[in-house]
Amino acid sequence: MTANTGTVTNPIVQAAVCGNGKIEGPGEECEPGMVNTTCPILMGPTYTGLVMCMQCKYDVSTCTAMTTSVPLGGTGTGGTGPTGGAGH
Repeated sequence: MTANTGTVTNPIVQAAVCGNGKIEGPGEECEPGMVNTTCPILMGPTYTGLVMCMQCKYDVSTCTAMTTSVPLGGTGTGGTGPTGGAGH
């Protein structure tokens, strides 16, 4: 006679199959031809490019960071504070 340990096991565990059109667990992020995300969603709003699916993993090799030019300093000719504006 065996004791009941209360453990439930599932004797049938199916491995994820890449390329069958279904995302089947933690081993698969995507299916080839069925990418439903973008570089900004995966990597942040400052990224652009195409997300690919290679062997059921996201390929972000074409995602690139966008660069913006932000001028440093200023001329001090605008505003109403003590460092800019007219009439002081």
